[in-house]
Amino acid sequence: MESPLQNQRLQADNSPSDLNDFGGMGLPPCPARARIVGCTLLKHQVGIHGIENAGRYLFTMNHANAPRASRGHAAILKAGLLLALGAGLYFLLHHSLEFTRVYEIIASADPLLLTLMLFLLPLSNGLRALRLHIILQSTESLLRTFHIANIGNMANNVLPLRAGEFCMAALLAKDQSGGGAEALSKLLADRLLDILAVAVFFIGTLLFLIPSGHAAQGNATAAITTGMSLAGVVLFLFTVTAFEPQLVQLIQAIGSRLGRNLDPLAATLHAGVEGLRSLFRNGVFIRAFFLSFAIWLVIAATLWVGMMMLGLPSPFACAILAMCFTVAGLITVPAPAGIGTTHGAIVIALTLFGIGFEQALAFAITYHAMTVGLNIGLGLLGLKCLDLDFGELKRLARTGRASGASKPEPELVE
Repeated sequence: MESPLQNQRLQADNSPSDLNDFGGMGLPPCPARARIVGCTLLKHQVGIHGIENAGRYLFTMNHANAPRASRGHAAILKAGLLLALGAGLYFLLHHSLEFTRVYEIIASADPLLLTLMLFLLPLSNGLRALRLHIILQSTESLLRTFHIANIGNMANNVLPLRAGEFCMAALLAKDQSGGGAEALSKLLADRLLDILAVAVFFIGTLLFLIPSGHAAQGNATAAITTGMSLAGVVLFLFTVTAFEPQLVQLIQAIGSRLGRNLDPLAATLHAGVEGLRSLFRNGVFIRAFFLSFAIWLVIAATLWVGMMMLGLPSPFACAILAMCFTVAGLITVPAPAGIGTTHGAIVIALTLFGIGFEQALAFAITYHAMTVGLNIGLGLLGLKCLDLDFGELKRLARTGRASGASKPEPELVE
């Protein structure tokens, strides 16, 4: 069935003050309220942290009624509040713990296992880049996709509000026929596979892998709840994908009745659905699906090796739960670089297996420092290889458009 938007051109405002075209990604400018509604719809459509961050990013983007200084101050305030929260938690921990013990545990790291962990960390980054390359169906080199993925990871670690997905979409836009909008929709599909894989790991661990005698054993209720939620998300995504033309007509009818232009919302829905459909073309889904499990298996193995490196009693189920809790924490509280969120999630998971608080915190600090350091290092390498600099990265996060990119006239194509 031909989409009602097949031949409809959405006219963009070309005034110099308007940077609301989704960063030059092929979506038209829209009022702030419509933009937020569109992001909310996509957030519930895919249920992943990338869209939550997209909503936060779009909420702070430039529009005709908001001065640039106000937007900058709002972003700084949000980042400052999150950093202040992290500093406050550190202050409380510093006065309630014997940090000498924590430092001793970190200093006792096994050099051989440390070397293995340093191998596994970039391996997971490489597998993620390979999966993204497959989803994108890119004609560019895998190495370029690897550098772009690392730049996005670094942006999420050093810039407020985790704008890495938009940086990646802007850099990937030139290789996609639909520009940045198509690149972003495929990035959302990539994140969706992450959530599905982590949910399966979580359910399987709770039901089958936890040894007897641990606090996390036998928590079948959580497994069943997660499974039902996962089934609900899959059903919702199937419904939205199958009935997109009808949903577009419904949105247009509502807009007509309310006297509002809801075309931006319809365009956002279309972009998200196209990202999902891209998974089921040219055999992409099977390869990406199995790669997703390989990625998260490597990440769980990295956590497991890290725990053994510090001499912690470490069943593999503990590493999987730490991984799942970390993902859930980052979705709920997207703090810069996961400060506090990663540490809290890992500590909770490890204490459920009887590991002492100081030992759990020592591992959380070590793992977080190594992952952030690796992401920043590989991101800087990516900037150098793609002939970019940090100023360009900040500009990408602010506008979502690569340098030299012209502002296209948006058009939706089936």
